[in-house]
Amino acid sequence: MAQALHRQGLSFELRFIGRLNPADPYGAAFAERMKPLASAGCVRHLGELSTGELIRQFDAAAGFVHFPSEEAFGLVVAEALARGLKFFGARLGGIVDVAEGVPGAELLAGDDWAGLTCAIGGWIKNGGKRPEGTATLIRQRYHPVVVAQRHLEIYREVLGANN
Repeated sequence: MAQALHRQGLSFELRFIGRLNPADPYGAAFAERMKPLASAGCVRHLGELSTGELIRQFDAAAGFVHFPSEEAFGLVVAEALARGLKFFGARLGGIVDVAEGVPGAELLAGDDWAGLTCAIGGWIKNGGKRPEGTATLIRQRYHPVVVAQRHLEIYREVLGANN
């Protein structure tokens, strides 16, 4: 995907965050494929980050891509959306629950790399801006006070049904 976007002459930088084991065949292949794109300034691997540094990366970014190949919990997606990032992700598991109906969130089939490339390319061509209203909507859905209130409603419902 990064290679295709670079070939289109688009200006971007993908930052990969997390552990990369060069002794693992997948890690070695990934690192090797990143080299020319890193030299071109399109990609960087930042490794494992502290919570504070991860938050700084979210705040410095305009978009977030989370495209796992198997079902995934959507907490990282909620964090990115709560910080107002444009989101591109796989239509899998908890990701769908968190991102469905959120302004600017784009969900694609987990194997739709061409669609992902096209969506990100189009967004970059249109200025790569953060969507409006995302952070507010996520706070309305997932702020700890909202979640606690919903739990209380459920407990009261269950207690009322048992009486």
